[in-house]
Amino acid sequence: PDGPTTTLAGQTPDQVRAALGEPSLRRAEGPVGIWLYTAPRCQLDVMFFPEDGALRVGHVQARIGGMAQVSEGPCLAAIAAESRRRPARPRPVEPAA
Repeated sequence: PDGPTTTLAGQTPDQVRAALGEPSLRRAEGPVGIWLYTAPRCQLDVMFFPEDGALRVGHVQARIGGMAQVSEGPCLAAIAAESRRRPARPRPVEPAA
């Protein structure tokens, strides 16, 4: 069945966080947000692009290590399973603007 563990295209950051937990790393390149998720056997880059006033997943790349690619489905499943095993980490408080 399709769902957050089989495809992330078009999802918001909150939807991705609900499916996969907090990313290992977050960074921004201009208006694009990039989250890195890691599992013992793969890494997943999730890229959010502005769309209709909100950030949405526009590109996902799964890899084994370095730049070698692996299919997205098994990597998503591994990351979701890893997220369920980890205790929830408190989110850092963002400074007020």
